[in-house]
Amino acid sequence: RLGLWIRFDVLGFGFSKDMLYQPDLDRLLRRMSLWARVRDEAGTFIHVPFAVAEVEWTRVGADQPGLNMRSFNTTGWAYYEASLTDQEYQPQGELRLESLYWRHRARNIWGENDLRLTLADLSAIEADGTTIPLNWLASPGWDVVYDSGGLIEDTNTVGGYIPERPGADARRVRWDQFGSMTVMGLLLDYPEGAPIPAIASTTLMAMNALQPGATYQLTNVAGVRPAVRVLDSTDFYPSLYQDERPFLVVDQAALLYALNRRPSASNYSSEVWLRLGAGVPPASVMEQVDIEGDRTVIVRLTTLEGVQRDLATNPLSLGLMGLLFLAFIVALTLSVVGLITYAALTAQGRRSEFGVLRALGLSLRRLVLSLAFEQMLVILIGTLLGAALGAFLSANVVPTLAIGATGEAITPPFVVQVETVALVHYSLIMLVVLIIVLTASLLLVRRLSLAQTLRLGEE
Repeated sequence: RLGLWIRFDVLGFGFSKDMLYQPDLDRLLRRMSLWARVRDEAGTFIHVPFAVAEVEWTRVGADQPGLNMRSFNTTGWAYYEASLTDQEYQPQGELRLESLYWRHRARNIWGENDLRLTLADLSAIEADGTTIPLNWLASPGWDVVYDSGGLIEDTNTVGGYIPERPGADARRVRWDQFGSMTVMGLLLDYPEGAPIPAIASTTLMAMNALQPGATYQLTNVAGVRPAVRVLDSTDFYPSLYQDERPFLVVDQAALLYALNRRPSASNYSSEVWLRLGAGVPPASVMEQVDIEGDRTVIVRLTTLEGVQRDLATNPLSLGLMGLLFLAFIVALTLSVVGLITYAALTAQGRRSEFGVLRALGLSLRRLVLSLAFEQMLVILIGTLLGAALGAFLSANVVPTLAIGATGEAITPPFVVQVETVALVHYSLIMLVVLIIVLTASLLLVRRLSLAQTLRLGEE
Protein backbone atom coordinates (compact mmCIF):
# COMPACT_ATOMS: atom_id res chain seq x y z
CA ARG A 1 0.00 0.00 0.00
CA LEU A 2 0.91 3.67 -0.39
CA GLY A 3 0.15 6.19 2.31
CA LEU A 4 -0.07 9.97 1.90
CA TRP A 5 -1.24 12.98 3.88
CA ILE A 6 -2.90 15.79 1.92
CA ARG A 7 -4.31 19.25 2.63
CA PHE A 8 -6.42 21.01 0.02
CA ASP A 9 -6.87 24.77 0.38
CA VAL A 10 -9.19 26.92 -1.70
CA LEU A 11 -9.27 30.71 -1.69
CA GLY A 12 -11.92 31.71 0.88
CA PHE A 13 -12.51 28.09 1.87
CA GLY A 14 -9.94 26.84 4.31
CA PHE A 15 -7.08 29.05 3.14
CA SER A 16 -5.21 30.77 6.02
CA LYS A 17 -7.16 28.70 8.57
CA ASP A 18 -5.66 26.22 11.00
CA MET A 19 -8.81 24.12 11.11
CA LEU A 20 -11.92 23.28 9.15
CA TYR A 21 -15.34 22.17 10.22
CA GLN A 22 -16.17 18.62 9.17
CA PRO A 23 -18.80 19.62 6.52
CA ASP A 24 -16.29 21.96 4.90
CA LEU A 25 -13.62 19.27 4.70
CA ASP A 26 -16.12 16.74 3.37
CA ARG A 27 -17.09 19.09 0.54
CA LEU A 28 -13.45 19.68 -0.34
CA LEU A 29 -12.57 15.98 -0.37
CA ARG A 30 -15.60 15.08 -2.49
CA ARG A 31 -14.33 17.42 -5.21
CA MET A 32 -10.83 15.92 -5.17
CA SER A 33 -9.87 12.42 -6.45
CA LEU A 34 -6.27 11.26 -6.16
CA TRP A 35 -4.30 8.47 -7.94
CA ALA A 36 -0.77 7.17 -8.20
CA ARG A 37 0.70 5.81 -11.44
CA VAL A 38 3.38 3.17 -11.07
CA ARG A 39 5.12 0.97 -13.62
CA ASP A 40 6.43 -2.54 -13.07
CA GLU A 41 9.41 -4.32 -14.63
CA ALA A 42 7.24 -5.61 -17.49
CA GLY A 43 6.51 -2.00 -18.52
CA THR A 44 2.86 -2.15 -17.45
CA PHE A 45 1.23 0.98 -16.07
CA ILE A 46 -0.80 0.55 -12.90
CA HIS A 47 -3.18 3.30 -11.77
CA VAL A 48 -3.89 3.03 -8.07
CA PRO A 49 -6.71 5.14 -6.58
CA PHE A 50 -6.29 6.72 -3.15
CA ALA A 51 -9.11 6.69 -0.61
CA VAL A 52 -9.53 8.61 2.65
CA ALA A 53 -8.41 6.47 5.57
CA GLU A 54 -8.19 9.05 8.34
CA VAL A 55 -9.02 12.71 9.06
CA GLU A 56 -6.84 14.64 11.47
CA TRP A 57 -8.66 16.39 14.33
CA THR A 58 -7.68 19.03 16.87
CA ARG A 59 -9.20 20.25 20.14
CA VAL A 60 -10.11 23.93 20.32
CA GLY A 61 -11.91 26.20 22.77
CA ALA A 62 -12.19 26.29 26.59
CA ASP A 63 -13.13 23.52 28.97
CA GLN A 64 -15.99 25.57 30.49
CA PRO A 65 -19.49 25.37 29.03
CA GLY A 66 -20.46 28.21 26.74
CA LEU A 67 -20.21 29.42 23.19
CA ASN A 68 -16.46 28.79 23.00
CA MET A 69 -16.44 25.48 24.85
CA ARG A 70 -13.83 22.92 23.84
CA SER A 71 -14.67 20.91 20.72
CA PHE A 72 -13.03 18.82 18.04
CA ASN A 73 -12.49 20.22 14.55
CA THR A 74 -10.48 19.02 11.58
CA THR A 75 -7.07 20.50 10.84
CA GLY A 76 -7.67 20.28 7.11
CA TRP A 77 -5.33 17.29 6.76
CA ALA A 78 -6.57 13.91 5.56
CA TYR A 79 -4.66 10.65 5.30
CA TYR A 80 -5.08 8.67 2.08
CA GLU A 81 -4.11 5.09 1.26
CA ALA A 82 -3.87 3.18 -2.03
CA SER A 83 -3.72 -0.62 -2.23
CA LEU A 84 -1.64 -2.28 -4.93
CA THR A 85 -2.85 -5.76 -4.06
CA ASP A 86 -6.49 -4.98 -4.84
CA GLN A 87 -5.76 -4.37 -8.54
CA GLU A 88 -6.95 -6.73 -11.25
CA TYR A 89 -3.42 -6.87 -12.67
CA GLN A 90 -0.73 -8.16 -10.36
CA PRO A 91 2.55 -6.21 -10.73
CA GLN A 92 5.66 -8.00 -12.00
CA GLY A 93 8.95 -7.36 -10.20
CA GLU A 94 9.95 -4.00 -8.81
CA LEU A 95 7.70 -0.95 -9.10
CA ARG A 96 8.58 2.61 -10.11
CA LEU A 97 6.45 5.56 -8.98
CA GLU A 98 6.01 7.86 -11.99
CA SER A 99 3.25 10.29 -11.05
CA LEU A 100 0.75 11.46 -8.46
CA TYR A 101 -2.26 12.99 -10.19
CA TRP A 102 -5.69 14.25 -9.22
CA ARG A 103 -9.01 15.33 -10.68
CA HIS A 104 -10.54 18.47 -9.22
CA ARG A 105 -14.12 19.61 -9.73
CA ALA A 106 -14.52 23.34 -9.24
CA ARG A 107 -17.44 25.00 -7.48
CA ASN A 108 -18.57 26.63 -10.74
CA ILE A 109 -18.16 26.11 -14.47
CA TRP A 110 -15.66 28.98 -14.81
CA GLY A 111 -13.13 27.40 -12.47
CA GLU A 112 -11.32 28.72 -9.41
CA ASN A 113 -8.16 30.62 -8.58
CA ASP A 114 -5.39 30.11 -6.06
CA LEU A 115 -5.91 26.38 -5.51
CA ARG A 116 -3.34 24.72 -3.26
CA LEU A 117 -2.75 21.04 -2.67
CA THR A 118 -0.15 19.97 -0.11
CA LEU A 119 1.19 16.39 -0.15
CA ALA A 120 3.18 15.14 2.83
CA ASP A 121 4.81 12.05 4.29
CA LEU A 122 4.56 9.67 1.35
CA SER A 123 5.15 6.13 2.59
CA ALA A 124 5.00 2.48 1.56
CA ILE A 125 3.22 0.00 3.81
CA GLU A 126 4.23 -3.65 3.71
CA ALA A 127 1.77 -6.52 4.04
CA ASP A 128 2.72 -6.96 7.71
CA GLY A 129 1.97 -3.29 8.46
CA THR A 130 5.59 -2.07 8.44
CA THR A 131 5.75 1.55 7.21
CA ILE A 132 8.67 2.61 5.04
CA PRO A 133 8.99 6.41 4.64
CA LEU A 134 9.51 7.51 1.04
CA ASN A 135 11.26 10.84 1.51
CA TRP A 136 10.84 11.91 -2.09
CA LEU A 137 8.38 14.81 -1.97
CA ALA A 138 10.92 17.39 -0.79
CA SER A 139 13.55 16.28 -3.34
CA PRO A 140 13.90 17.83 -6.83
CA GLY A 141 12.68 16.06 -9.94
CA TRP A 142 8.93 16.82 -9.66
CA ASP A 143 7.14 18.68 -12.46
CA VAL A 144 3.58 20.03 -12.45
CA VAL A 145 1.97 18.79 -15.68
CA TYR A 146 -1.46 19.51 -17.12
CA ASP A 147 -3.34 16.37 -18.18
CA SER A 148 -6.84 17.09 -19.50
CA GLY A 149 -10.04 19.02 -18.88
CA GLY A 150 -10.07 22.70 -17.94
CA LEU A 151 -6.81 24.52 -18.57
CA ILE A 152 -4.53 25.54 -15.71
CA GLU A 153 -2.24 28.55 -15.31
CA ASP A 154 0.22 30.01 -12.82
CA THR A 155 1.34 26.57 -11.74
CA ASN A 156 4.23 26.17 -9.34
CA THR A 157 5.48 23.65 -6.85
CA VAL A 158 7.50 24.03 -3.66
CA GLY A 159 9.06 21.16 -1.75
CA GLY A 160 10.52 21.13 1.73
CA TYR A 161 9.32 23.03 4.78
CA ILE A 162 5.53 23.52 4.99
CA PRO A 163 4.36 25.77 7.87
CA GLU A 164 1.17 23.78 8.41
CA ARG A 165 3.16 20.58 8.98
CA PRO A 166 6.66 21.34 10.33
CA GLY A 167 9.21 18.58 9.94
CA ALA A 168 7.22 16.71 7.31
CA ASP A 169 8.58 15.64 3.92
CA ALA A 170 6.11 17.64 1.86
CA ARG A 171 5.41 19.42 -1.42
CA ARG A 172 2.83 22.09 -2.22
CA VAL A 173 1.29 22.66 -5.66
CA ARG A 174 -0.50 25.87 -6.57
CA TRP A 175 -2.56 26.55 -9.71
CA ASP A 176 -5.42 28.52 -11.24
CA GLN A 177 -8.10 26.44 -12.90
CA PHE A 178 -10.21 27.54 -15.90
CA GLY A 179 -13.00 25.01 -16.23
CA SER A 180 -15.29 22.92 -14.11
CA MET A 181 -13.13 19.76 -14.22
CA THR A 182 -9.36 19.44 -14.50
CA VAL A 183 -6.95 16.52 -14.35
CA MET A 184 -3.36 17.39 -13.49
CA GLY A 185 -0.53 15.98 -11.45
CA LEU A 186 3.11 15.67 -10.50
CA LEU A 187 5.60 13.71 -12.60
CA LEU A 188 8.65 12.27 -10.86
CA ASP A 189 11.97 12.21 -12.79
CA TYR A 190 10.16 12.43 -16.11
CA PRO A 191 11.68 15.50 -17.87
CA GLU A 192 10.46 16.70 -21.23
CA GLY A 193 12.35 14.94 -24.00
CA ALA A 194 14.06 16.28 -27.11
CA PRO A 195 12.13 16.60 -30.41
CA ILE A 196 11.28 13.19 -31.82
CA PRO A 197 13.16 12.29 -35.04
CA ALA A 198 10.71 11.62 -37.86
CA ILE A 199 10.41 10.71 -41.53
CA ALA A 200 7.43 12.24 -43.35
CA SER A 201 5.71 11.18 -46.53
CA THR A 202 6.29 13.36 -49.55
CA THR A 203 2.61 14.33 -49.65
CA LEU A 204 2.70 15.40 -45.98
CA MET A 205 5.79 17.51 -46.62
CA ALA A 206 4.05 19.24 -49.55
CA MET A 207 0.70 19.75 -47.79
CA ASN A 208 2.27 21.43 -44.74
CA ALA A 209 5.31 23.04 -46.38
CA LEU A 210 7.65 21.06 -44.13
CA GLN A 211 11.39 21.48 -44.46
CA PRO A 212 13.94 18.76 -43.68
CA GLY A 213 15.78 19.39 -40.42
CA ALA A 214 13.12 21.74 -38.98
CA THR A 215 11.20 21.13 -35.74
CA TYR A 216 7.39 21.18 -35.69
CA GLN A 217 4.72 20.86 -32.99
CA LEU A 218 1.99 18.28 -33.55
CA THR A 219 -1.48 19.49 -32.63
CA ASN A 220 -2.99 16.64 -30.64
CA VAL A 221 -1.65 13.11 -30.33
CA ALA A 222 -3.42 11.24 -27.52
CA GLY A 223 -3.90 14.52 -25.67
CA VAL A 224 -0.25 15.59 -26.04
CA ARG A 225 1.48 18.05 -28.39
CA PRO A 226 4.84 16.37 -29.05
CA ALA A 227 7.59 18.13 -31.00
CA VAL A 228 9.08 16.29 -34.00
CA ARG A 229 12.13 16.99 -36.14
CA VAL A 230 11.62 15.95 -39.76
CA LEU A 231 14.85 14.37 -41.01
CA ASP A 232 13.81 13.15 -44.45
CA SER A 233 10.88 12.19 -46.66
CA THR A 234 9.80 8.99 -48.40
CA ASP A 235 7.01 7.79 -50.68
CA PHE A 236 6.46 4.39 -49.08
CA TYR A 237 7.01 2.67 -45.77
CA PRO A 238 6.00 -0.91 -44.85
CA SER A 239 2.17 -0.88 -44.54
CA LEU A 240 2.11 2.93 -45.13
CA TYR A 241 1.53 4.38 -48.61
CA GLN A 242 1.25 8.07 -49.34
CA ASP A 243 -1.27 7.38 -52.15
CA GLU A 244 -3.71 6.24 -49.48
CA ARG A 245 -3.01 8.94 -46.86
CA PRO A 246 -0.10 11.08 -45.61
CA PHE A 247 1.97 9.54 -42.84
CA LEU A 248 4.72 10.30 -40.36
CA VAL A 249 7.20 7.68 -39.12
CA VAL A 250 8.78 8.40 -35.73
CA ASP A 251 10.92 6.64 -33.16
CA GLN A 252 8.57 4.43 -31.13
CA ALA A 253 10.31 4.75 -27.75
CA ALA A 254 10.55 8.55 -28.03
CA LEU A 255 6.89 8.86 -29.02
CA LEU A 256 5.65 6.67 -26.14
CA TYR A 257 7.83 8.64 -23.73
CA ALA A 258 6.21 11.90 -24.90
CA LEU A 259 2.66 10.50 -24.83
CA ASN A 260 3.07 9.12 -21.33
CA ARG A 261 4.13 12.50 -19.92
CA ARG A 262 0.46 13.01 -19.16
CA PRO A 263 0.27 11.96 -15.49
CA SER A 264 -2.78 9.73 -16.08
CA ALA A 265 -1.68 8.30 -19.43
CA SER A 266 -0.88 4.66 -20.14
CA ASN A 267 -0.07 4.31 -23.82
CA TYR A 268 1.38 1.13 -25.32
CA SER A 269 2.34 -0.03 -28.78
CA SER A 270 -0.76 -1.07 -30.72
CA GLU A 271 1.19 -2.87 -33.45
CA VAL A 272 4.19 -5.15 -33.03
CA TRP A 273 6.49 -6.55 -35.72
CA LEU A 274 8.41 -9.71 -34.90
CA ARG A 275 11.37 -11.15 -36.79
CA LEU A 276 11.27 -14.89 -36.16
CA GLY A 277 14.27 -17.15 -36.21
CA ALA A 278 14.88 -19.68 -38.94
CA GLY A 279 12.42 -22.54 -38.76
CA VAL A 280 10.15 -20.90 -36.16
CA PRO A 281 6.51 -21.10 -37.32
CA PRO A 282 4.31 -18.09 -36.45
CA ALA A 283 1.59 -20.39 -35.10
CA SER A 284 3.87 -21.64 -32.34
CA VAL A 285 4.64 -18.06 -31.30
CA MET A 286 0.97 -17.09 -31.10
CA GLU A 287 0.23 -20.14 -28.99
CA GLN A 288 2.61 -18.77 -26.36
CA VAL A 289 0.91 -15.35 -26.23
CA ASP A 290 -1.25 -15.25 -23.12
CA ILE A 291 -3.88 -12.54 -23.53
CA GLU A 292 -6.39 -13.77 -20.99
CA GLY A 293 -7.14 -11.22 -18.35
CA ASP A 294 -4.93 -8.42 -19.66
CA ARG A 295 -7.60 -6.85 -21.90
CA THR A 296 -5.53 -7.42 -25.03
CA VAL A 297 -7.37 -8.03 -28.30
CA ILE A 298 -5.59 -9.19 -31.45
CA VAL A 299 -7.34 -7.29 -34.23
CA ARG A 300 -5.27 -8.56 -37.15
CA LEU A 301 -2.40 -11.00 -37.54
CA THR A 302 -0.28 -10.84 -40.70
CA THR A 303 2.59 -13.22 -41.42
CA LEU A 304 4.99 -13.52 -44.34
CA GLU A 305 3.85 -17.08 -44.97
CA GLY A 306 0.24 -15.96 -45.04
CA VAL A 307 0.91 -13.19 -47.54
CA GLN A 308 2.89 -15.55 -49.76
CA ARG A 309 0.08 -18.11 -49.53
CA ASP A 310 -2.48 -15.50 -50.55
CA LEU A 311 -0.35 -14.43 -53.51
CA ALA A 312 0.16 -18.06 -54.51
CA THR A 313 -3.62 -18.60 -54.65
CA ASN A 314 -4.52 -15.25 -56.20
CA PRO A 315 -6.02 -15.91 -59.68
CA LEU A 316 -4.69 -12.66 -61.12
CA SER A 317 -1.15 -13.30 -59.87
CA LEU A 318 -1.23 -16.92 -61.00
CA GLY A 319 -2.46 -15.93 -64.47
CA LEU A 320 0.20 -13.25 -64.85
CA MET A 321 3.01 -15.51 -63.64
CA GLY A 322 1.79 -18.36 -65.85
CA LEU A 323 1.67 -16.09 -68.89
CA LEU A 324 5.19 -14.79 -68.31
CA PHE A 325 6.55 -18.29 -67.69
CA LEU A 326 4.89 -19.63 -70.84
CA ALA A 327 6.35 -16.74 -72.85
CA PHE A 328 9.80 -17.52 -71.44
CA ILE A 329 9.53 -21.21 -72.37
CA VAL A 330 8.37 -20.41 -75.91
CA ALA A 331 11.14 -17.85 -76.40
CA LEU A 332 13.77 -20.25 -75.07
CA THR A 333 12.55 -23.11 -77.29
CA LEU A 334 12.54 -20.94 -80.39
CA SER A 335 16.03 -19.69 -79.54
CA VAL A 336 17.39 -23.24 -79.23
CA VAL A 337 15.73 -24.37 -82.45
CA GLY A 338 16.93 -21.25 -84.26
CA LEU A 339 20.53 -21.70 -83.10
CA ILE A 340 20.61 -25.39 -84.06
CA THR A 341 19.06 -24.62 -87.46
CA TYR A 342 21.53 -21.79 -88.01
CA ALA A 343 24.45 -24.07 -87.12
CA ALA A 344 23.20 -26.83 -89.41
CA LEU A 345 22.64 -24.50 -92.37
CA THR A 346 26.01 -22.84 -91.77
CA ALA A 347 27.82 -26.19 -91.77
CA GLN A 348 25.91 -27.36 -94.86
CA GLY A 349 26.41 -24.15 -96.83
CA ARG A 350 30.11 -23.81 -95.99
CA ARG A 351 31.17 -27.34 -96.95
CA SER A 352 33.39 -26.17 -99.79
CA GLU A 353 35.00 -23.59 -97.50
CA PHE A 354 35.64 -26.28 -94.92
CA GLY A 355 37.12 -28.52 -97.62
CA VAL A 356 39.55 -25.85 -98.80
CA LEU A 357 40.62 -25.18 -95.22
CA ARG A 358 41.16 -28.87 -94.65
CA ALA A 359 43.13 -29.16 -97.91
CA LEU A 360 45.36 -26.30 -96.81
CA GLY A 361 46.21 -28.27 -93.70
CA LEU A 362 43.73 -26.99 -91.11
CA SER A 363 43.05 -29.78 -88.63
CA LEU A 364 39.55 -30.89 -87.75
CA ARG A 365 40.08 -29.77 -84.14
CA ARG A 366 41.02 -26.20 -85.15
CA LEU A 367 38.12 -26.12 -87.57
CA VAL A 368 35.67 -27.07 -84.82
CA LEU A 369 37.22 -24.48 -82.45
CA SER A 370 36.82 -21.78 -85.11
CA LEU A 371 33.20 -22.77 -85.60
CA ALA A 372 32.68 -22.82 -81.82
CA PHE A 373 34.09 -19.31 -81.50
CA GLU A 374 31.65 -18.08 -84.14
CA GLN A 375 28.70 -19.69 -82.32
CA MET A 376 29.82 -18.29 -78.95
CA LEU A 377 30.09 -14.82 -80.48
CA VAL A 378 26.56 -15.11 -81.88
CA ILE A 379 25.15 -16.32 -78.55
CA LEU A 380 27.00 -13.62 -76.60
CA ILE A 381 25.70 -10.83 -78.84
CA GLY A 382 22.20 -12.27 -78.65
CA THR A 383 22.41 -12.51 -74.84
CA LEU A 384 23.57 -8.90 -74.46
CA LEU A 385 20.88 -7.59 -76.80
CA GLY A 386 18.25 -9.69 -75.02
CA ALA A 387 19.39 -8.48 -71.59
CA ALA A 388 19.20 -4.84 -72.70
CA LEU A 389 15.74 -5.36 -74.22
CA GLY A 390 14.58 -7.25 -71.12
CA ALA A 391 15.79 -4.49 -68.79
CA PHE A 392 13.96 -1.88 -70.89
CA LEU A 393 10.72 -3.88 -70.91
CA SER A 394 10.99 -4.61 -67.19
CA ALA A 395 11.35 -0.93 -66.35
CA ASN A 396 8.63 0.31 -68.72
CA VAL A 397 6.13 -2.52 -69.25
CA VAL A 398 6.04 -4.62 -66.07
CA PRO A 399 5.03 -1.70 -63.76
CA THR A 400 2.00 -1.04 -66.00
CA LEU A 401 0.76 -4.55 -65.16
CA ALA A 402 0.34 -3.51 -61.48
CA ILE A 403 -3.45 -3.27 -61.59
CA GLY A 404 -6.16 -4.98 -59.61
CA ALA A 405 -8.99 -7.20 -60.79
CA THR A 406 -11.15 -4.13 -61.58
CA GLY A 407 -8.36 -2.10 -63.18
CA GLU A 408 -7.40 0.00 -60.16
CA ALA A 409 -3.76 0.75 -59.44
CA ILE A 410 -2.02 -1.50 -56.92
CA THR A 411 -0.29 0.11 -53.95
CA PRO A 412 2.59 -0.26 -53.53
CA PRO A 413 3.55 -0.58 -57.23
CA PHE A 414 5.70 -3.35 -58.62
CA VAL A 415 9.38 -3.13 -57.74
CA VAL A 416 11.56 -4.62 -60.48
CA GLN A 417 14.37 -6.67 -58.95
CA VAL A 418 17.24 -8.55 -60.58
CA GLU A 419 17.03 -12.21 -59.63
CA THR A 420 20.64 -13.39 -59.49
CA VAL A 421 19.66 -17.04 -59.09
CA ALA A 422 17.40 -16.88 -62.13
CA LEU A 423 20.20 -15.31 -64.18
CA VAL A 424 22.57 -18.10 -63.14
CA HIS A 425 19.98 -20.68 -64.21
CA TYR A 426 19.52 -18.85 -67.51
CA SER A 427 23.31 -18.83 -68.08
CA LEU A 428 23.47 -22.56 -67.44
CA ILE A 429 20.66 -23.12 -69.93
CA MET A 430 22.48 -21.06 -72.56
CA LEU A 431 25.68 -23.04 -71.87
CA VAL A 432 23.77 -26.28 -72.47
CA VAL A 433 22.35 -24.78 -75.70
CA LEU A 434 25.85 -23.82 -76.81
CA ILE A 435 27.13 -27.35 -76.14
CA ILE A 436 24.21 -28.80 -78.13
CA VAL A 437 24.87 -26.45 -81.04
CA LEU A 438 28.60 -27.18 -81.06
CA THR A 439 27.96 -30.92 -80.85
CA ALA A 440 25.57 -30.71 -83.81
CA SER A 441 28.10 -28.63 -85.79
CA LEU A 442 30.87 -31.12 -85.00
CA LEU A 443 28.76 -34.05 -86.17
CA LEU A 444 27.92 -32.28 -89.42
CA VAL A 445 31.56 -31.40 -90.10
CA ARG A 446 32.84 -34.88 -89.26
CA ARG A 447 30.37 -36.44 -91.70
CA LEU A 448 32.00 -34.53 -94.56
CA SER A 449 35.17 -36.27 -95.78
CA LEU A 450 37.88 -34.29 -97.52
CA ALA A 451 37.43 -36.09 -100.91
CA GLN A 452 33.64 -35.56 -100.86
CA THR A 453 34.06 -31.93 -100.02
CA LEU A 454 36.55 -31.31 -102.87
CA ARG A 455 34.39 -33.16 -105.41
CA LEU A 456 31.40 -31.09 -104.26
CA GLY A 457 33.43 -27.96 -104.86
CA GLU A 458 34.35 -29.11 -108.42
CA GLU A 459 30.72 -29.76 -109.24
